[in-house]
Amino acid sequence: MPKRKMATADVQTNGHVKSSKYGDNMVNGLLHKEQKPSAPAGKNTDKDEIQLVLQSFRLLIADLCQQFNMGHPGSAIGMAALGVALWKYGMKYAPHTPTWFNRDRFLLSNGHACLFQYTNHYLANYKAMT
Repeated sequence: MPKRKMATADVQTNGHVKSSKYGDNMVNGLLHKEQKPSAPAGKNTDKDEIQLVLQSFRLLIADLCQQFNMGHPGSAIGMAALGVALWKYGMKYAPHTPTWFNRDRFLLSNGHACLFQYTNHYLANYKAMT
């Protein structure tokens, strides 16, 4: 059986070939997640808030990669929950005073996941570091 040539923008999933733009499938998958019953009106639980932050975090990373048509979104999206846990519950920092002596420092040795750190700084209200 001869193999069919695929264009660079075509993706093969489950035996079907679909045309795709870089990042579109990821963004659509994150937007159209399975609907879950929500909390009663006016009662936003902490878990709902964290899920909203995580979804926004992941969509921001996917949107950045799609907008600039480059980047490695997988590792940054995969570490989103870790970032929320560290920056919200674990680390001591002051975005208005980034040189505070007693602040916790976060070192990222995985260079191609720098979108993770940049997005955390953005969501924590750090001013531009450049």
